[in-house]
Amino acid sequence: MRVLQNLLLNAIHHSPENQAVLIGYGEFTAGSLTITVSDQGPGIPPHMQSAIFDKFVQVEHRGAARKSSAGLGLAFCKLAVEAHGGRIWVESDGCSGSLFHIDLPLGL
Repeated sequence: MRVLQNLLLNAIHHSPENQAVLIGYGEFTAGSLTITVSDQGPGIPPHMQSAIFDKFVQVEHRGAARKSSAGLGLAFCKLAVEAHGGRIWVESDGCSGSLFHIDLPLGL
């Protein structure tokens, strides 16, 4: 629940006002559940997409007001998801929005 809450709050935080934040689910592979949170924010550059799950790493966007964050939310998400035998990753073109995916094994 905390992982999903964090991803949703990040999506709301990084999306322009009055833009949709979507959540979906499905089966990524047999025996696993994938939950996806998508936003319409500035996106995450490809070279940062794995690093954002490390402690204290944040993506800086030009022209964006500095927001207070310790850079620990996605690191926590990664630790929690992996502790349950799953994985977390992001897809983004680096310009318009991001898709965060959580893949968790069923039957735990």
